[in-house]
Amino acid sequence: DGNDCRTGEEGEPNTPETFLNKRTSALVGSQVDAIFYCTGVLNSYTHKSDESETRKHGDRYQNEFGWELIKQGRDSLQIIVDFGHKHRMDVFWSMRMNDTHDSADPALFSRWKKDHPENLMGKKGDDFLYGGGRWSGLNYGIPESREKVFRIQKDVCTRYDVDGIEMDFFRHPVYFKPQMTGDRVEQKHCDMMTEFLARIRRMADDVGRSRGRPFLISVRVPDSLGYAKAIGLDLSRWLEDDLVDIIVGGGYFHFEPWENLVTLAKQHHVPAYACLSNSRIRDQSQEETMPHCHVS
Repeated sequence: DGNDCRTGEEGEPNTPETFLNKRTSALVGSQVDAIFYCTGVLNSYTHKSDESETRKHGDRYQNEFGWELIKQGRDSLQIIVDFGHKHRMDVFWSMRMNDTHDSADPALFSRWKKDHPENLMGKKGDDFLYGGGRWSGLNYGIPESREKVFRIQKDVCTRYDVDGIEMDFFRHPVYFKPQMTGDRVEQKHCDMMTEFLARIRRMADDVGRSRGRPFLISVRVPDSLGYAKAIGLDLSRWLEDDLVDIIVGGGYFHFEPWENLVTLAKQHHVPAYACLSNSRIRDQSQEETMPHCHVS
């Protein structure tokens, strides 16, 4: 998911073949028919681009495959696209819409963020009582922030033969300044995000028409409509306006029965998938059962 491109073991060549063997080769012949692949965090990626920065290391400055592949004239995204299409799998580029690991890890803090601090939620040392203290998050209430994300997405969509994009709104679910101060996100904030999505939809449709096949948009969102809207994501409006093709619900935590999201999505003829990931809400029973789950 952007943090998995570690270099090979000592003595292993840092080649595309080694990279694929560590990540995707075992999928051949399986029931997997789509790969959603993330190449990094905001404006720091392991795919080559003139719009965003080339990522030369992983979190906490660890060595990564991505940079080694670029030095060889390839990049991780192109290799995954080629692999997927060779084996009849769709490939989506997944973008973390507001990754904030860089609030605590300077290795992930991009040059663009350093040059544009006015687009962020705050600055290092700010003591926000809400929003997890994620001062480095992009403030989507600022037009220039939305414009930057649009350009990043358009760059990938027009240069790589991906079958679609995933907008991962769970990494991380902080998009507007009121979330950092404990104030209410208003309808105007939801409208900003909806218009942003509509712009992405128009761009994706243009790409699809130019290449003669659909270009799909997937979103990963909280499974609760109320919670999603409380952070600026008006999922009902997105479905009514035909802005998304696939919904992936859930992530670090799970609010409602899956039937709720599935029923809503079916009303608009959109497939809904459950995101099954490790919970970040822990209790004693979970701590006791987790080792057994790993063993099984």
